[in-house]
Formats: sequence, C-alpha cells, structure tokens
Amino acid sequence: MAGRIVIAPYELPIELIIGIIGSILFIMLLFYRLRGGRKSVRLVYLATDSEKGVVESVGANAQTIASIFGLEDQVDDKMAGFGDRIAALRSFAEGKNAIVGLVTSGGLNVLGNDGRCSVIGREIGFENIGVDANIDTSTHGNEASFEFIVENELVMGTDVYKNGNIIYLVHPAVWYTAEGGITALDLMLQDLETELLD
Repeated sequence: MAGRIVIAPYELPIELIIGIIGSILFIMLLFYRLRGGRKSVRLVYLATDSEKGVVESVGANAQTIASIFGLEDQVDDKMAGFGDRIAALRSFAEGKNAIVGLVTSGGLNVLGNDGRCSVIGREIGFENIGVDANIDTSTHGNEASFEFIVENELVMGTDVYKNGNIIYLVHPAVWYTAEGGITALDLMLQDLETELLD
C-alpha cells in the first residue's frame, strides 16, 4: 500500500484514488500522508501566500496547472481584468477600516491579513482592525465575542450598523475552502463588488 488519503470521514488508499482519477493529484487545503510509492503519483500542491498576495498566488497556481497541460498561453487571458477589479475596490476602500470575521462551529473569529480573506486588507486596502490583535490569525482567526455580529442594542447603536455597512459574503464556502483558483477569485471579488460598488 503506497499510502492513504483522509477525506473525512473516509480514508481511501492512494492506489484507489489514482485508479479513479489518474496520475496527477491536485491538493489544496487537504492534508495528505504518503508512506511510499511517491513516483506512482505526481502531487501538485496549490495554495495562496498572503505575503505574495491572493491575486499573484492565483496566477502562480494557474501557471502551475497550465504548465502540466501545455496551456501556459491561456493564463494571461484567464487572469485578465482582476487587476482593474482590485483597483476599483482599492479606490473604494481608501481610508476605510474593516473587521473581517469568520463564523465557524458556533463561534466568531476575527481574521488578520495573514491567511483567509487576506485579500480584503492586503490587496484591496481596507485597514483591517483584526491585525491589531498582533497575534497569528492565519488559519481560523482569533476567537471574538458574538456581540460583534449579533443585532443587539450595542451593535445597533454603531454607525456601521446604522449605515448598512455590515457585509455578509454570498459565497462563504469559496472564501473558506476554495481560495486559490481563478473561479474562486472571481466569485470573491463579485461578493465584494456587489456589496461595495453596486
């Protein structure tokens, strides 16, 4: 047995996966373990690098995939327009701040600029108040009080609430699990454009 891959709640042998999908396995946000037989499958790890930026990471991921299939000449066309869209959002965000939050497993976590949703602070340019926590927020953020998002008297008294500036993303699954691809980036920008620019 070359190895196993865990796709909760199932654990499947690598050989079975290779037999089903072929000889290339693309891995994003998926932890894998191989014990041997690494030559039987080509692993392609794709991720975003918040230091590099989401858009640049998506371009690098697209180049990696394109190079496998000899389609490098198509990447620029697929990436076209993202720069202008980011610039329009950056213009809107200038001088504004944000708290970027993630709700998971019944809790609210505040995110910084070092992981999920980093495009909001790093590339679009909102001053992300979550960065002030001055601790690692990259994976799931830092736990915060639900008072940040619950419509209670305190929250309803803020200008953010009164002016309708609490934004709920339309594609949360994309933001949480699929960041790093061209389609995902398009949907993420659509979420922000719809709420901020329309």
